[in-house]
Amino acid sequence: MLTLIEKKTVTGVEFMTERIPVKVELRNSERMAVTGSLTRDDRVIVQANKPVGKGEKVRLETG
Repeated sequence: MLTLIEKKTVTGVEFMTERIPVKVELRNSERMAVTGSLTRDDRVIVQANKPVGKGEKVRLETG
């Protein structure tokens, strides 16, 4: 599972991807339950307009 990590730079805040190992316990067509080292505050990537991998710089969009 990919999450976002925030990096502060001289030009502002950048977001990078980080891979978190998880185990899928339950899944249906809309949701899944996982166990692993995720925290409540982790921002999980659930959608992207192109393939995203570990360690890539990404833009955060909300809404």
